[in-house]
Formats: sequence, C-alpha cells, structure tokens
Amino acid sequence: MLWNELIIKLENLKNNDHKFSHISIFILKNLGSIGKYTIYQVAFATYSSPASVTRMCQEIGLKGYKELINILTSVYQKPVLKEDTLANNLLQKSKINLDETASLLQPKVITTFVQQINQNKKLFLYAYGESALWLESFYSRLLRIGINAFLGRDHENARVSSQIIDCDTVILVLSLSGETKTVLELVKQARKKKAVIFSITKYLQNHLKKISDYNIALSYNPNENQLITKSARYSMLYILDLIYEEIIESDKTRYLDILENTVLKK
Repeated sequence: MLWNELIIKLENLKNNDHKFSHISIFILKNLGSIGKYTIYQVAFATYSSPASVTRMCQEIGLKGYKELINILTSVYQKPVLKEDTLANNLLQKSKINLDETASLLQPKVITTFVQQINQNKKLFLYAYGESALWLESFYSRLLRIGINAFLGRDHENARVSSQIIDCDTVILVLSLSGETKTVLELVKQARKKKAVIFSITKYLQNHLKKISDYNIALSYNPNENQLITKSARYSMLYILDLIYEEIIESDKTRYLDILENTVLKK
C-alpha cells in the first residue's frame, strides 16, 4: 500500500463516524511523530486497546500496526543532518513537503484538467491572500501560451465575473486550508451554474475539497505553525508547474512555437 492510499483510508475512517475514527484522528494529527509511538502508547492516548489498534490496521488492509508505521515513516523519516541549522531544517521541511505531495499526486486529475482546457472552455482562477501570489504567476504563464483565463484578483471583481460562468466553464481554485470563506462562496455559485471545479488544497478534509469535482492534494503538517512555516507553499508551486508543463506537452509543437514567438529579445 502506498502512503497516499493509507492516508485516504485513515481519512475515510475519521470522517465516517467509524468505530475506529478516534484512532485514525490521533494518527493523522501526529503524522510527523507517529514513528515514536508504540502500539501501547497509541492505545493509551486513544482510550482503546492494542487489539483495537491492530483491528483498525487490518480493516484498512494492513497486516498490523508495524506495517502502518513503516508506510507512514517512509515519508516522515527525518534524515541525519550534518548541522542542525535553521537553513538545513527549512530545506528538509521543504523536501518532505514536496515528497509527500508527489506521493499524493493523482495524474488522471491533471490530465482531465488539461483536456478541459484544450477544449477551449472558459477558465477562471480563484485564490486569495498568499495563495493568490502563486496563482498570479501561473495566470501570466497561461496568457503567454494563448490560454484565455480570468484571474479573480479581488472579491468584488470575481463576483462580477461569476455572472458569465456556465457549464462550459472550468474553475481552478488554490487554497491550502480549503476554508477561505470568499473562495467557498464563489465556488458554490459556480457549482449552481454547473461549472467544473478543480481545487488544490491540503490533503486533510476541508470544505473546498468536498464541493469540488476534482481535487489535487498538497502536503500539510497540522502540527506546524502555518503563520511561520511556509514550506507547504513550495508544494503549490510544484503542482502549478506540473500542470503548466502537462499543458505544454499536450500540444508541444504549437505551444513551443507560441513561446518562442513571444520571448523578449535581449
């Protein structure tokens, strides 16, 4: 079983009021340090028994707790650093986030998005705050290869543009939390008009993920202070770069020709 498959199964236990939901919640909240917990410590922390932890593992297709830990720590295992400096720690966090995001990737979702774009459907891009900074760069690159997109730079502008959304519209929404109220409001309006919704959010359950037709999951450590740690933003850039390159690959000759003709001569 792959890491992302295991995470999805744990999320399903958590969100369906399952008899093992309290155990899965504890594991998901402590992903970064779960390798330090014995089965007895997990049982004690969740007011259950080692047998219950084992049964939960078996229910999601694992042999037992040891296999669960082996899979989870394959991503979260911290490499030995020569120097425990701030620079090295930040670098390792960024690498971990990128590795996790890559393991969560569902290529079919990106392929579907590219297919929709190549059908000349209207494309609307939504994001606010820091996420909008990443999306604005992506928007500029799309315009350069001739893709007609709209970027909602402010809420009022986005609300006005939402009036021309219909079933031939594709929405791409970027929100790490998946809980930004202004974004959710716009997406709900778009759903009523039967637009196709693609979202990029953290892998943990959130409202935006639930109301999207397709979701691309990002790495997210709930134990980190998101006001300070920005390493998850590199995962956003990785996904947007991947989408852009997939668009180029879908019609390489045409798109490269456009790029070569629009390059600024130095």
